[in-house]
Amino acid sequence: MEYVTLNNGLQMPIAGFGVFRVPDKKECEESVYQAIKAGFV
Repeated sequence: MEYVTLNNGLQMPIAGFGVFRVPDKKECEESVYQAIKAGFV
């Protein structure tokens, strides 16, 4: 996974999994599950 270093020295993943306003609960759960599998914590 690629990261960008912020001005405060922290690293942020370049890719993101957005779940804002996902109306389908199962779709939201799957997105979060996939994000965790990909290493997002």
